[in-house]
Amino acid sequence: MILETPLGPDAAFMTGVSVGTNFNITIIQDEVLNKPEFEGRFFVKINRDLSFDTNIIASFAAMETAYGIIDVFTPDHGYKAQQNPVSPIGYVYADGGSDFENCLFGSSHRSRLKLSGWNQGIGYYITGTPDPQIQEYFPDFQAPTRGSRNFGIVSMRKGVNSYVDRIFGHVLSQNIEQDTGSGVSPNGLVSTGAEIRFQCQGNGPFAGQYSQVYKITFALGQWSHRGGRVWTGLQAVLQRGILETKDMQYL
Repeated sequence: MILETPLGPDAAFMTGVSVGTNFNITIIQDEVLNKPEFEGRFFVKINRDLSFDTNIIASFAAMETAYGIIDVFTPDHGYKAQQNPVSPIGYVYADGGSDFENCLFGSSHRSRLKLSGWNQGIGYYITGTPDPQIQEYFPDFQAPTRGSRNFGIVSMRKGVNSYVDRIFGHVLSQNIEQDTGSGVSPNGLVSTGAEIRFQCQGNGPFAGQYSQVYKITFALGQWSHRGGRVWTGLQAVLQRGILETKDMQYL
């Protein structure tokens, strides 16, 4: 018998074999297996034309998109307090400002810096900021509302331009005047191009239900003092943002 190729290193055990040594020889052959995952399937190359786009490509666009959750946050309805607590207090949909007063001269600027929405008032220090984007968008600040594409979030922190978290990042706006900053694009997860959805909290008939997924087409952030007056000048500040979603229908 003549082999197609010589015996290689794998047959080293056959070196110096003495007379009378026995070997087992296994005869093998290739076998074609028809696996069930390939039954009825074939692969061809076809030219792309209008019929292919209509019947093949368009069908993928109609498929339901699968999403993965990156992070979750739960804003409260609203907040009014004197000074911010030492630790972050989370998010709110409305802030009535701080009426804390510990200054010999002057008074609280709470009414000038409040950011409540839903016809509860936006402080004129906010709307009067000499920044065209703030003037255009922040008068529309409100909680998520059916039929509206705009809504806002307030996060109270200590320190100008302090880090919020990975959801909103830093709001690195420049101090302009009247205790407010310029409008900037947020650099956290919730920014232009992000996709979000809402979940109903509480015990009502819609508790636990989710909205459809909405894409944020525009996001604008601003930092601002909350209006409290203290001798040290270490006033509580907040990070403020307004978001605009595409075709918001319901919550």
